[in-house]
Amino acid sequence: MVKAMVGIVVVNYNRPRETISCLKSILTCEGQEDIETIVVVDNHSRPKAYHELKKAIAKIPDPRVVLARASQNLGYASGCNIGIAYILNHTKADWIWILNNDTRIHPSALKELLHCIRRVDKKTGLLGTKLIDDDGRILAIGGKYIAAKAKGVHIGAGEPDEGQYDEYPPSEIDYIVGASMFVNRKFVEEIGLMEERYFLFYEEMDWALRGRERGWSIGYCPKAIVYHRESTTIKGKNPKKMKELIYFFSIRNKIGFTKRFYPQFLPLVYLRLLYQAAKEMVKGQGWRSNLILKALLMGKPPLNFLKKKNLSVEYIHHDEPDQA
Repeated sequence: MVKAMVGIVVVNYNRPRETISCLKSILTCEGQEDIETIVVVDNHSRPKAYHELKKAIAKIPDPRVVLARASQNLGYASGCNIGIAYILNHTKADWIWILNNDTRIHPSALKELLHCIRRVDKKTGLLGTKLIDDDGRILAIGGKYIAAKAKGVHIGAGEPDEGQYDEYPPSEIDYIVGASMFVNRKFVEEIGLMEERYFLFYEEMDWALRGRERGWSIGYCPKAIVYHRESTTIKGKNPKKMKELIYFFSIRNKIGFTKRFYPQFLPLVYLRLLYQAAKEMVKGQGWRSNLILKALLMGKPPLNFLKKKNLSVEYIHHDEPDQA
């Protein structure tokens, strides 16, 4: 039996404690011998948060852990791509596990994933896990996409886990939820990295559809459990602005994704959004109406993250002295 090696990517943005908690769950899981490298990508956090993360990682005695510091925040996909590119260029890992920093993996999760990949078709590009919240309820086993509404729905969301999805057919899953994606190296080499133009949301749907267009399929490993505390990173220190940012990108990317993959539904999506804008105005939620209209015109987001270019990345390995 051929042994599969794994590279892991965790993106941090101003949440060093959650990231370290995630990292510790990785470093104490079963199957340590199958982990080749763990890339923690700091997506240009505030200096204080970054130095806290850097100091904590320096205390972890494991040479497999690499800290990558981005010179600017160009979005979730960009942060993931930094880690993926490092793994592709510097390791022989067969699979890449992308994890949100606000996740903790069950001790047997990696071992279960490695069992799964021995059973799936060789053209399985993306493999999902079972995401569970702090109350033990299912967050998602994957997603279904309703093109006419330009809406993704998390399968099983809010239900207690009673094994009802343990035999769920992967063919019924349209995309893997981005909080935990187990990705075939060959899939990335053929399809390419995640699409960075979304900045936030819809990246995983885009990846899955691009793969399907090239004959790749999706898998699901029900015994691989990942605990997820949703949205801790994107809340930020300015809740109002972050709330606006999240809403804007959810609308803007709904439009952009439809244009790219389902142009036949674009008029319907526009009509739905105009109706939604009118409803929000009637409810006294003028800020929502304004952001919908701004997204329809493909205007700039509430926080201008996208004006900078020429991204650079600093890599810090465990064997390098800490300069913090």
